[in-house]
Amino acid sequence: MSIEGDEPVIQTEDEVNESSVPSSKRTKTSMAWECFEKFFDDKGLPKAKCKNCDKIYVARDGGGTLNLIKHSLKYDGRGNGSSYPPLDQEKYREKISEVIVKHNYPFTFVEHEGIVDLLYFLHPDVKSISRNTAKSDVLKVYRKEKEKLKSYL
Repeated sequence: MSIEGDEPVIQTEDEVNESSVPSSKRTKTSMAWECFEKFFDDKGLPKAKCKNCDKIYVARDGGGTLNLIKHSLKYDGRGNGSSYPPLDQEKYREKISEVIVKHNYPFTFVEHEGIVDLLYFLHPDVKSISRNTAKSDVLKVYRKEKEKLKSYL
């Protein structure tokens, strides 16, 4: 429907066809955009600004939003994100080593997508480790227990 005069042309939903909407102007479907505002910096590059903490990320057209989603999970129902106590990464690695030994899991257990997602859900500051790091951590636990047993005997 068009209106004559100085007013802009308005199209109803039935009159809009796919050829009239440029493909680069797609709507943002990622849940990350609920927590971020997109803008362009002084060089014309697309950026995304967090609505909670004003942190700025790169926001490429058609690019991934995983970094935005991970950042927004820190604020998902937690106010300013400070409800988590600081994470002791060494203690975390020690506990993962104990789990691997106790349940006879392969070292690749720490790289399983479900485990990485679970750990990140439990604490967003957790740094995932590789299977090689898990192996060296298990060997450290082994040496420590071996020394304890030697001193006991």
